[in-house]
Amino acid sequence: RIFVTERAGRVQVVDTDGNVAEEPYIDLTAINPLGSNVLTAFVEQGLYSIAFDPNFSENGYVYLHYASLPFNGDGMILRVTAENPSDNAISSDQINASAKVIMRIEQPYYNHNGGQIAFGPDGYLYIGSGDGGWEGDPLQAGKDLATPLGKILRIDVNVEDTRAYAIPEDNPFREASKERLMVLFGITEEEFATIRTKAEP
Repeated sequence: RIFVTERAGRVQVVDTDGNVAEEPYIDLTAINPLGSNVLTAFVEQGLYSIAFDPNFSENGYVYLHYASLPFNGDGMILRVTAENPSDNAISSDQINASAKVIMRIEQPYYNHNGGQIAFGPDGYLYIGSGDGGWEGDPLQAGKDLATPLGKILRIDVNVEDTRAYAIPEDNPFREASKERLMVLFGITEEEFATIRTKAEP
């Protein structure tokens, strides 16, 4: 099967003969009684990407990244569960029943939202986040460690359902903002370089 992500908020299934299934595999325009759950009013918003869990055939997990209409275009990373991984559709009821919010990325503007998500060979979920918008990165988000904007985020989604995700142990910013005693002398430049008090882990 080929899964085609449509900006409007649908994922279509195409078979090897090029035939499109009668109903979408996922339809985020039909899960909210007040209208679509996906904001597509501007040129760079919509359903950005989907990624299938490396163990999809066993757990049925599908991850989505889209501009959330109820959250004014913020990036929503969502996990839904297919009842049967071999089915050609996940019902709206199943999407609502199984939905787990992994992350919400605040978006200050309607463009430069990024959006690609993919699993790496290490099993972690990689999230491409744009710089947040307008032009020329006016927020300087790309070099600001206090925001997830303008980054490639790497998270561990293989966690208990009571948690959204975990931070990989080898993330260099995992402990960078941890509160600590101030020590002025006896610390090397390399050690000082690991201290970033405003960094997001």
